[in-house]
Amino acid sequence: MQKKECSKFPKGFFNQPRNTISMKEALSGVVPFKWSNNVLKGKSKVKIISTKNS
Repeated sequence: MQKKECSKFPKGFFNQPRNTISMKEALSGVVPFKWSNNVLKGKSKVKIISTKNS
């Protein structure tokens, strides 16, 4: 199962250094959404889009 999943990516894809933020940094950026329910109607959408683009 694991090998099938990895076959979608080039060999060593997950091991090579990347310029993008790490998974922990990305998750820590999502945490505020837990308490920003009021913002979900507005700014959060912009935040999500901007995070994907950056």
